[in-house]
Amino acid sequence: MAAAARTPAAPRWTAPRLARPEHEGSSVSVSPVDDRQSPADSVAGFLATIALFAGLLSIFYRPVRIGPFALVVALIAVAIGGRHERLATAAVAAVTVGWVLGMSIAVLTDNPLY
Repeated sequence: MAAAARTPAAPRWTAPRLARPEHEGSSVSVSPVDDRQSPADSVAGFLATIALFAGLLSIFYRPVRIGPFALVVALIAVAIGGRHERLATAAVAAVTVGWVLGMSIAVLTDNPLY
């Protein structure tokens, strides 16, 4: 009887073990990022940003000098495309609005256009 008291009792219920599929690497909930930002994407982002600020500047200072060049830079950024395509599209819109608004303000206030 002393020997029976020393052995642990067998559990009545055990949790079923789930079979885990064999995967390489660790199990994560998201996939790894494969795409890195290329140099063309960086250039397109910088060009779009420069065009955006130049378009805003053309509202206040000589719209004929700044506006068309800013529009060309913004269109080049759209043509490069990539990751910053929405920024470049917004830059085209902002440059166009800034140029028209700057031309209107310059004509109404008799300031020089170029």
